[in-house]
Amino acid sequence: MKITTFAFALLAAVPFLCAEVFPPSRVSASTEFYDTPAGKAADGKTHGRTRHAYWCTERGAKPPHTLTFHYDQPVKINQVVIYHVTYSIDHMLNSCILEAYSGGAWVQLAELAGYRNRIREFEQLIANITPDDPQYYSITEPDFTVSTFDFPDIEVEQLRLTVSDPAARVAEMQAIYLPETGKKAVGAVPPPPADSKVKAYSLARERSASTEGFYLLGPEAFSDSSGIAFADRQKPGPGRAAFAAGKQNSTLSIPLPPGRYQLLALSGDYFFPGPGCTLRFAGKSMRLSQTAPGDFAWDTALFSTADGGLEITLEGPWLLNTLLVASRDERQEFDAAVNRLMLECTAESKAKKYIYRAPATHTEPPTPDEADVRYGYIPYMPSLQQRIYRQTTPAAAQRQPALRLEAARGSSRAGTLAIYALEDLEQVELTLQGDFPGAVQLLHVRQHPQKVGRKGARLDWAVVPEVLEPRRYSDVRQGESLQFYILAEVPAAARAGHCQATLRLSAAGKPTRSIPLELEVYPFILPESSDYGCFGMYYGNPHSNLFALPEHILQATLQDMRRHNMSTVILDDDSGKQPMNEDYLRRVNAALDSAGFPQHPLPYTCGGSITAERAAELFAIVKRNQWRELLFYAVDEPFCGGKERLDRAVKIYNELKSVPGLRTYSTVSQNDVNAIANSLDVRCYTVNYDTFQPDRILAECAALPGKEFWWYSNGAREYPDVVRFKAGFFHYRTGARGQFYWAYLNPRGDMFNDFDGENSDHVTVFMQDGQIISTLQWESIREGIDDYRYLRLLEELCRKYADQTEAVAAGRQLLAEIHSKLPSGLTDYKERFGNVLDIHEKSWWELEEFDLQRRRLAEAIMRFKQP
Repeated sequence: MKITTFAFALLAAVPFLCAEVFPPSRVSASTEFYDTPAGKAADGKTHGRTRHAYWCTERGAKPPHTLTFHYDQPVKINQVVIYHVTYSIDHMLNSCILEAYSGGAWVQLAELAGYRNRIREFEQLIANITPDDPQYYSITEPDFTVSTFDFPDIEVEQLRLTVSDPAARVAEMQAIYLPETGKKAVGAVPPPPADSKVKAYSLARERSASTEGFYLLGPEAFSDSSGIAFADRQKPGPGRAAFAAGKQNSTLSIPLPPGRYQLLALSGDYFFPGPGCTLRFAGKSMRLSQTAPGDFAWDTALFSTADGGLEITLEGPWLLNTLLVASRDERQEFDAAVNRLMLECTAESKAKKYIYRAPATHTEPPTPDEADVRYGYIPYMPSLQQRIYRQTTPAAAQRQPALRLEAARGSSRAGTLAIYALEDLEQVELTLQGDFPGAVQLLHVRQHPQKVGRKGARLDWAVVPEVLEPRRYSDVRQGESLQFYILAEVPAAARAGHCQATLRLSAAGKPTRSIPLELEVYPFILPESSDYGCFGMYYGNPHSNLFALPEHILQATLQDMRRHNMSTVILDDDSGKQPMNEDYLRRVNAALDSAGFPQHPLPYTCGGSITAERAAELFAIVKRNQWRELLFYAVDEPFCGGKERLDRAVKIYNELKSVPGLRTYSTVSQNDVNAIANSLDVRCYTVNYDTFQPDRILAECAALPGKEFWWYSNGAREYPDVVRFKAGFFHYRTGARGQFYWAYLNPRGDMFNDFDGENSDHVTVFMQDGQIISTLQWESIREGIDDYRYLRLLEELCRKYADQTEAVAAGRQLLAEIHSKLPSGLTDYKERFGNVLDIHEKSWWELEEFDLQRRRLAEAIMRFKQP
């Protein structure tokens, strides 16, 4: 018997209040993988990228595959929603039949055929279309993550999905009854209340779900709307889905009474690269950077209008989605609106209950002197490791007459200057005057809403400092702090000794203030970090392999990594786009050579399907050309997949070690090392378990020929003290040969928003207008590895100049003292803080200890008489 085969709807399942979902009494399947059993398809978890929260068939099982819902009593339904597993297109269902057991017979309800081809056709359309195409601004994306099947009411005892694909995966299947009243179209979206203290504007022609809560700025808002296109992508949510775009300059007007205001502007396109937007208004300029598809750049500013009305010139090409405008008297309401725009950026994020966690910081009101009142702010010099939030206030000890830095020749050194505003300040600018050895970057520290703590899927958030922007101006509100990051590059040929320049602070309507910038150049050069081990960063971008980047971006990325003490990279398997062959390896090695990387081994994510024969071929190619060694990285984190994953890792690594001379690598826990044993050469330990015991691990590696101890951690957390400690002093205490970080650029959606994915973004740098933008955590990794270089230089001098007994004694005493202050492993963190994972959030040292020990190391080094 067959009712009807309905064309499936490529629509998200709509959460009608009157809909009833019928969970099955039990679930069965023709086959299931041990950690993704059939019951996972009815566990209420609908996200297609949640690890192991889906049904998957057993490896090697032959189709057809069946997933069956069983009901103890018949249930009446008229809709089935299937949530696909979305790690890749190949993980999604392609062809299947949905049937119901009703009235003693199986009835076909719907059929899905060639689903992946439809997705690829849409992707091809997106890839080839240009802004000149008439469809460009009218395209909306079907929700390919969900398939919704509607059919006439039917009572079912069983519901069966038969999949003809080689393997089947289903995140969730829901049987639903939707009354006729629930199927009616949603009514018109109402406008926001007229008395809103924050005016939220969406650049859109007509009201829709994409403009809910926003006033509209349509063609009538422009002095000339010719050449302006309006679009509504319907994703990712209000404030982002709709936008206007133009190729030429356009003028936009918003009626406002005279007054003092604050403004947010946001720019981006869910589907295509965005040109960004330059806004000129009220005598100032705001630049929103170019964006990749799905990214949305935003910024805020203060402005005043005396005549009433706000006139904004948008410089072409431009794209603008949203404006928020509020009186400066409505600071709390404006901040709440900005935070909502970030936290509620998608329907999924809006449904979550995020919890604001006020960060601990100094908030005692300062006492300004007469000069501070005249300039409108209090300047202060906090520790480089201190996070300066908007609400941070200066401590008395931080009010210094000058900013002082010390650095070895040929190294970088950072310092920080902050101002606490006594009144609203606009166009605050920091410049450098005078001669100074090497380049000096004057960076503004950008604060934005972020998940905090250990991130992941946690819901805690705060507005935190992170991004180091090379912008010209910033605005700062009364009672808030603005931080600058000063990064000095000291040439190797710089003359040792003292030098000074002047930092000049200016703000609109205020006199310019001068602050001395002093630098002490040490008379020595630090050894390369690569002399003592391997330091690397996972690139991590889900959209592009590192070596598939355009050449100019690849070189900029590699050079940036080298400037931050990295000596190697992870070589991803890109066989789907670029065959792993001699030509590809030649390009990889040439690119690394060009960027100045040493000949350090490359962990190669060869995948679990690699054979010993294939590994031997690649090993021979590398050896013949004398290229960088490949460390065969067949299984990532065996501890994350249960017994089956670990057993598979043991089998693969044993096979790989049958190739003479070949070495292997994996990211592991101690249990993995115990299981894989002698077949694992480079053991890159996760810093997450109390079995991370460096002294024991070093002893084990020393007892086995060719074994190396490395470790890896998350480098994307914006804790300057924690990150610097791990990269430097902690690494020194571990004695490890290498350290790696996840990840250079791994956004889970919008790079500029931490709330639009299931988990947090893992980004150590940002991209703005095609340029790499650094962060506090990235510079803290560099500073930490520089600490390590100071430590190793002092060790080396103590060995090399053993006849300089006083210098050697002082150096060894200092090294022993520092060593005694360092944790021997994660159990020390558990004893001090309560949890081994606190290593990722809480610094072992106080903020001032880092630079104190750096200075003591430099003094001990300078005791030695070197040629």
